[in-house]
Amino acid sequence: MKIEEKEFWADAMTKNCVWLFQIKEDEEHWRTETVFLTNEEANDWGNRRPYAWGKKNVGWRIFGVPCYGLMAELLSKHIKEFESKVDYVV
Repeated sequence: MKIEEKEFWADAMTKNCVWLFQIKEDEEHWRTETVFLTNEEANDWGNRRPYAWGKKNVGWRIFGVPCYGLMAELLSKHIKEFESKVDYVV
């Protein structure tokens, strides 16, 4: 790879989130149960199962983790039907 290409990738870096659905195991520990491409999907998952985890931010939470570079690019190229639902971090 040429130096110019490396510089281009660094300059063109974008951010996109993956959303971790986490459940509370004890007072200070959250465990990631599953990962979603959209915040909406993750919240729907938790809201449909109050019997399992309780209320949001008490028994479960959604945690966004920004991805950079190639990972962000791959996430942004997922199926067209999700295109409008992906949350971009600016």
